[in-house]
Order: sequence, then C-alpha cells, then structure tokens
Amino acid sequence: MYVLDSSALIEGIIDGPRSQPISDSLTEEEFLTTSVCVHEILIGARNSAELFVLKGILHAVPTLDYTKDCAVHSAQIERELKREGKLINKMDILIAAICKASNATLITLDKDFEKIKGLKVKVIN
Repeated sequence: MYVLDSSALIEGIIDGPRSQPISDSLTEEEFLTTSVCVHEILIGARNSAELFVLKGILHAVPTLDYTKDCAVHSAQIERELKREGKLINKMDILIAAICKASNATLITLDKDFEKIKGLKVKVIN
C-alpha cells in the first residue's frame, strides 16, 4: 500500500514535472493519503474556487486517519528525532506515524522523511 504525502499529491494535481515518476512508483497497487495531508492541502487553497476543486479531488482519494496507535508511533518518532537532534515538522511526524501504523510506503518529495527510522519511504527527486 502506498500513501501519497501532500507534496506528491500536489505535484500530481498540478501535473508538475515529477508527477510521472510519482505515477511510475505506484505501479498497480492501491494508493491513499492521510487526513493530515488533506488538512495541509486544503489549508493551502488560495481562494474559494481552488478550495472547491481541491475538496472534489480529495473526496475521491481514500484516506487513512490518525488513531491512538498512530499517536503512539508519532510520540516515539518525535522522541527519537529530538534525541538525535534531527527534529522535523510536526505534521510530517504525524504523517509518518500513520504510515508506520498502517505498514504503508510513503511517496513524497520531502527528504526530511528519510530521517525517520523504520519508515518505508520513497523520495521522488
């Protein structure tokens, strides 16, 4: 199972230069996103028309939610990163925790996720 991070979803939505490598990475397996990524994308809408379009697109994408199990994973991730002096954005920690709890591979454009031990991640350059 693949989870698309906000950066990968946006790249696909705008049909950016890295959208084809993202598509190629998915093969024929199911892809999802997280409730945290939905938040990140919707908060970035520049106007009501863009918000409407984004809501329509995201409605069609299956979503994994942040659960109690995810909270345990995110606390562990944050403690480890803090101890190693490699702390990253809190939203990224929550996304990584959802992926770890679901045993999913994260597809992203963000190299910060590589700092998280045990996370299955594919960074698209």
